[in-house]
Amino acid sequence: MARNSFEIVMWRAPQAAADTAWAQRVAGVLGALEAHAGVERFVRYDERRVAHEVATDEEAVLAFLRSHPTSRDDAGVPHPEVGIETTLIGLGDGESLWCQAEIHVGDERSKNNLSVDFYEHVGPQAPFEAFPACVSAFSPMWASVTSLCNRRQRRDEGDAPPISAQLHWRTYLGPGRAGEIDPAAVAGREDVLVRPLHKGVEVILGERWESDEVLRQRQRELEPLLLGERTPAR
Repeated sequence: MARNSFEIVMWRAPQAAADTAWAQRVAGVLGALEAHAGVERFVRYDERRVAHEVATDEEAVLAFLRSHPTSRDDAGVPHPEVGIETTLIGLGDGESLWCQAEIHVGDERSKNNLSVDFYEHVGPQAPFEAFPACVSAFSPMWASVTSLCNRRQRRDEGDAPPISAQLHWRTYLGPGRAGEIDPAAVAGREDVLVRPLHKGVEVILGERWESDEVLRQRQRELEPLLLGERTPAR
């Protein structure tokens, strides 16, 4: 069986929030990964590939964000309105590579996001268990636990809706979109769970991971029922 990796993806709307607010959210997510996903510490690599440990309390994360340069164009001109982009590596099980957190916050023009890619050997349970706490910390408008094999398959099919209009293994819709879901459409089914989470609602396509084939079949069947947009069968 082919190996797979999983990703937590979270999006927030464009926002010119104070850096203290972003530090609180990012620290909350990093703490959730330590508490629920097996991450033991985070490091950042510099240009010489030297690792520097990054503490996950709010004060340390705030100092880290403030010391990180804002985005610059090709001429080196800073553009603080597009925020900060940085990457942290999570280590677990001793010093094993565990996950990679891509952080883009403080953007006033397009969505802010925080995504966490887990290495293949970590397996599906770590992102699944950490997801609720990550959502509560980052308070996104949309989030998911995504199988990267499933994402590639849907992209290769060529007719999938945008990623935020799909159901993933675990999908969160914030208060602005929670009304799109019709729980009555799947009442009594055991292969899908619809329930409140944070300020919105989440949909879980099976409480334990089975396979990409099973997930793909559930997407074909349940996206039209819950989102009203049919994915053509293959």
